[in-house]
Amino acid sequence: MQFLDADLEGIRGAIRKHLATPGFFYAVTPNVDHVVTYHGSADDDLRDAYDGAALQICDSRILSALARPSGRRLTPVPGSDLTRDILERGLDADGAGAPSALRIAVIGPSQAAFGRLRRRYPKAALTFLPSGRMKPGHPAWAAAVEMTAKAEWDLILICLSFPKQEFFARDLRRHGRCHGFGLCVGASIDFLTGRQRRAPRAFQKVGLEWLHRLASDPKRMWRRYLVRGPAIFSLAARQYAQDARKHLRFSRSS
Repeated sequence: MQFLDADLEGIRGAIRKHLATPGFFYAVTPNVDHVVTYHGSADDDLRDAYDGAALQICDSRILSALARPSGRRLTPVPGSDLTRDILERGLDADGAGAPSALRIAVIGPSQAAFGRLRRRYPKAALTFLPSGRMKPGHPAWAAAVEMTAKAEWDLILICLSFPKQEFFARDLRRHGRCHGFGLCVGASIDFLTGRQRRAPRAFQKVGLEWLHRLASDPKRMWRRYLVRGPAIFSLAARQYAQDARKHLRFSRSS
């Protein structure tokens, strides 16, 4: 995976650059579960959706920590932090412009959740796009993609479950949308409106946000964190081994 190593300001700059370029682009925000699924899945559509993203933004401090032994720098920027920043400051280079100058569409949350978001960020120019129950490949999905492609917005927050949001962004690009940038940010709206609570700051700093989410909702999260999640360590070990072999070959040829 080709992560963008940038802090919040660097990501803002990258989004501005893409918004100034004709065409539709999108960003994915991989966490441990996404990376494990990407490498373990035989679904070519999933890999295509991820590989088609203009930006891959690290959403996990665990991924950041696992990158360090191989000499890679990976700055974690959680999707909810990025979403909040854009809703509060827009995308002007100095962050001092009016957030209303950036037209933001939101798809995924309920009408009630969108209402809470609008009350929380009254200065942002927000538009609600209904999604309802839909699956990739079904008529309702195609109708939602077409409706979204025709709507007026500069940036869209795609808050569907993984990997539906990545498929939706990919299909928007395939539809031929000629302007805009999409952010696949999952449950960010739930965190920003208080429907879900993020881990305390101390947990976040030491990479234990996953433990807080597991404890908060064990019935839904146990399989993600206790069954699928540990596969990230074997993936990291494989990367370390590849790096070591490359280093050895380089040393022998020098």
